Amino acid sequence: MKITDKNDAASAGENIGKPVVTKKKADVQQRDYKSLTDGELARLYPMLDIDLLPEGIRSMLKGFIEGCTYYQLMCMVLYFKRSQYSLEQIKDIVTVTESINGNDWNSWDTAEETEYFYHHIYGMDMEEFDNLETEFGNITFPAYDNGLKVPLGIMKPNELKLYLYLLRHGEGRKKDIIASLHISANKLDRIISSAILIKKDGLKYSIMDKKVKNYIYLSEEELDAYLQWDENEIAVYLYLKFRCGDDDSIQTSRESIEKGTCMTHTVVTRTIQLLESRKLISVIRKEKQHHLIKELRESNIYTLLEEQSS
Repeated sequence: MKITDKNDAASAGENIGKPVVTKKKADVQQRDYKSLTDGELARLYPMLDIDLLPEGIRSMLKGFIEGCTYYQLMCMVLYFKRSQYSLEQIKDIVTVTESINGNDWNSWDTAEETEYFYHHIYGMDMEEFDNLETEFGNITFPAYDNGLKVPLGIMKPNELKLYLYLLRHGEGRKKDIIASLHISANKLDRIISSAILIKKDGLKYSIMDKKVKNYIYLSEEELDAYLQWDENEIAVYLYLKFRCGDDDSIQTSRESIEKGTCMTHTVVTRTIQLLESRKLISVIRKEKQHHLIKELRESNIYTLLEEQSS
């Protein structure tokens, strides 16, 4: 399945009147990108160790492909950002990639898109990711700080907290979970009855591996800290942490938080107030917007503060 560059039409309208930028092409014979060798890639990208890159990323570096460019660029930026490359280094890489096939079918500025993705994209949609792997080959993203991977957006807060416990301590027995999380046997049974990523085998509980759209990497120390929190506070804070990425603040709507945490409006509102009272977050609220239609209202700005252990 080919990926269509979804913003070409919109960008075409925005670029009316702008000067046409001629794409510089690399000093390589213009041919099917898949025929470029790793040796040629090493010459084109002296800043990279080509042999250490996943197959899919190596293929992407052989030039942007018409119909794939938007998500190809998004994936490359995300990969190299997680590999600790700076924005300027990633722009240098993208400039080479763009030069190979010219990328002259795109009306948008690749450098601007690179900067946008660097600051705003923190994960890949699974359908888009699968399409990229079909086109280019296997892609494995490096983990932040070699942390433990926590799926977001598909678990209710009580299941999320249980997931964190099992992720940190491994397969657990019912009595140990009840004692550690200070919950009743009935509550544990209710969690399991609707759990998506946790399975029960006799008296033992363990997590299941499942591809998800959004996830965050946490250290063991972070898991220990969050397990001392209320389950709703964990869900909201981790969602904001995910959205912030490498920054410490994010402007987002209450509806987005509700969707990303599987929580109701009332519970999200109360939880945000509790996180503020504990000085875990600060919120700049956009006031006096009730007279505006929903599309014109500005979202609040949430800033993560120094994390506490309890």
